[in-house]
Formats: sequence, structure tokens, C-alpha cells
Amino acid sequence: MQYSRYRFQAYKRDDGSIMLIGGQGLETVLAETEVFNITLSNRTQAELDANAKSARSGVAEVALNATPTALPTATPLPERKTVTNEGMEFNFPEAIESDPSGTTITPLGNPVKLAIGQTVISPAPVGGMGGIFEAVVSDDRESGGTAVIKIKIRMGLLSDEGGVDLTLEADGQPAAKKLGRYWIGVVDLEYDSDNNPIATVVVFKP
Repeated sequence: MQYSRYRFQAYKRDDGSIMLIGGQGLETVLAETEVFNITLSNRTQAELDANAKSARSGVAEVALNATPTALPTATPLPERKTVTNEGMEFNFPEAIESDPSGTTITPLGNPVKLAIGQTVISPAPVGGMGGIFEAVVSDDRESGGTAVIKIKIRMGLLSDEGGVDLTLEADGQPAAKKLGRYWIGVVDLEYDSDNNPIATVVVFKP
């Protein structure tokens, strides 16, 4: 196969080949379709045609002289590695307000102000990263401590990657972690007039 994939749809065609449609790749959702040929030795085209005809009529037929070929071994998914932002400097543009729908799709590097439960996706729903503001774990910045914000991560449209805790220091330095190709960061944490937390979250590449 040209692309390693899982969670795909597979269909057997009349000529014995397998059509693979979509699925999740190593880093993104796949839109490509591939045809995978499984070679069976000692089988003539007439036997293949006869088996295909029997399959269409609901009668299974097996060629006794067929030697099956082992299916390919699936490529294991890489482990997710997390890298923190220690020692990095950031220069993000001014944050934008979240979309009224609760999900804001924006280019990489654009911070978005999120209420709890709202989402930022960058650079696109397919192949991008989503960050959902889940909770404020703690906020002790007034006494010189830190604020810990929990962000739920989603890769593409299908893959939920669990949550990460990002720690804002009292000096206001953004907190960020690298997950796969992208970084997720929290630039600021503030509260509205009703004391509801508003986290400024950004998906970016340094």
C-alpha cells in the first residue's frame, strides 16, 4: 500500500482485489482510495471469473489449488511525544473572539478566546488540530503561583487524543506543548463579569 492507514473501509472487487477507502493515517485523515491486489498462485483468470460469478449469486466457491498469500502486517502507530515550551519565545497576534457556534476555525498561530467547552481548530478540520477548553484546574497567580488549564486535544475529525494540562506562570509567559506536527498553547486566562473563565488558546508551529 502507498499509505499506512487504519479505520478504513474495505471492499472486495470482482477481480479479487481489495479497494481501501479513506481511514486514519499516521498524522491525518486520508481521502485517498487505493486498490490492493492479493496474488493467488496457480489460479487462472477463468477460476477468478467463476468465483466472482458465484459470489454475486450468493454461493461461495473456493479453488482447491489456491495458495493464499499472507496479508500485510499493519504499520504500528508512533507514540505521541510531548515537548514543552521551556526557553521559547512567542509573538502571537491579538486574540480574536470565538465563533458564536462555539467552534472557531482559524489559520495556525491565531489565538482565540474560548469559554469552557468551546473549540479552536487550526489550520483546517481535516488534517489539523483541535483544542477544546475543558477546565481551569487551579489558578493561584494572584499569590505569585500558577494557573493550570486543561485542554482536550483532537487530531483531525476522528482522533481524540485526551487532555493536556498547560501551566501559566504568574509572569504571563504562554504555556505550550508539542503534539505531533502541531503545538497547542494557552496565551492567557481571564474572567468575564460573571467570573466565568476565558482561556486564550492557540494552535501553531514555531
